[in-house]
Amino acid sequence: MDIAARPGFLDLMTNPALRAKTPCVPVAPARVVMKLDPYRIATLETKGPAEIGCMEGQVWITLPGQTEDVILHAGQRHLLPRATRGVVISTVGTRCPATFGIRATVTKPWSGRAEMPFQLEFA
Repeated sequence: MDIAARPGFLDLMTNPALRAKTPCVPVAPARVVMKLDPYRIATLETKGPAEIGCMEGQVWITLPGQTEDVILHAGQRHLLPRATRGVVISTVGTRCPATFGIRATVTKPWSGRAEMPFQLEFA
């Protein structure tokens, strides 16, 4: 769907009061698919809501401030409802790699360039 056809988008563009309350405008979805080998760890920082999905193998997700971890099997997803720092992603077990994806929305400040909605680092 074209971004101009989204409900409320034209109101946001033309209404100064709404624009003042909204520092960024959604531009496009961002999606990354990665393969994680055994014994590798990835850390994730998101700037807003994001979704982690497991496509192959099993993914172990440790969330900051949570007492229980999340284990995703192929075909399962987990939603991060807000900006989150220090999410640790690893494989379950030591023999099998895992393929996972991250999906979020790219936003753009009213003046400036679009920003990537997440940062992923490997250890």
